[in-house]
Amino acid sequence: MEQDVQQGKMASKKRRIVAITMVKNEMDIIESFVRHTLGFADLLIVADHKSTDRTREILEALQEEGLPIVIQEVQKARYAQSEVMTQLMQEAADAFCADIILPFDADEFLVPTGTSSVREILNNMVIDCARSLRWRKYIPGNEAGTSMDTFLLASLVRRDVNVLPMKKVIVSGAFVRAHHPTMAQGNHYLICSSGSKTWAEEGMFCEGIELAHFAWRSPAQACSKFAVGWMNIVAQFSKNTMCGGSYRMRFHEILNNQLQQTRGCSSQWEQCDLNGRIPMPQLRYSMNTMPNVLENVMLAGEAIAEELAETRAMLNRPVVTTIVPYPGGGTF
Repeated sequence: MEQDVQQGKMASKKRRIVAITMVKNEMDIIESFVRHTLGFADLLIVADHKSTDRTREILEALQEEGLPIVIQEVQKARYAQSEVMTQLMQEAADAFCADIILPFDADEFLVPTGTSSVREILNNMVIDCARSLRWRKYIPGNEAGTSMDTFLLASLVRRDVNVLPMKKVIVSGAFVRAHHPTMAQGNHYLICSSGSKTWAEEGMFCEGIELAHFAWRSPAQACSKFAVGWMNIVAQFSKNTMCGGSYRMRFHEILNNQLQQTRGCSSQWEQCDLNGRIPMPQLRYSMNTMPNVLENVMLAGEAIAEELAETRAMLNRPVVTTIVPYPGGGTF
């Protein structure tokens, strides 16, 4: 069955599809994400946001294996996702001639909801500017988290019976080349450079596919994600920002020792089996990938403090505005 699915993908390969992502400390899921995404995308551009775990090591191993991955590094400690993803989107359109650009987070898996493959749906989709993707919460079938050396979607998973009210966006490469839009924080919509008008084609959903969002995979991963994520968001905007509300909430749950073992496990969740509908790759580099929460938090704090110190030093440094030749002799 897996071979038939793969052959079907290759037979329908027409458009140039480029996926883009910005990642930080995703070593438990990054190999599953990369192998799955490259099952339907021709290229994956990854901006590594100063990961302090094995994320970069795993990415480089996948690249050396021959997978079409471009790895870049985000130097800033603050969470400049909109800025970074906008740059990646423009690069995908200009340098890599993308017909369709797919902006993802590393915990998001584009999956079919019917019998057609993701690649077939993307090839046949009418997309002049941007379209919306339904965004749904998924969790591993095992409440304690999945085995780190197993492809995330290889076993039964659970999904919320309802899609999230917010949506994600995909965009035409031709539209990006013509209009140079900005990617909104979170990849939820586009902002046109010509003004305040936003593009996500309200109601123009991509039928037959949805984004499976695995934000919660284990207690250690969740603590690392929300603690480090909120620190970086504060460094970018301030602790009073309207951005990253869920990160703020989870951060304070961690402080109060109230972060739950699983999120939303109730009658609203249903089992989902993707076996036979997507390829199920074997993982090679994902052993020993349980996050070290304290290490990630301490190194993130150090990076933010270092960036703040460098910024202050630059602000206090004398600035030379004019150089005047000195014609006299002796010393000056």
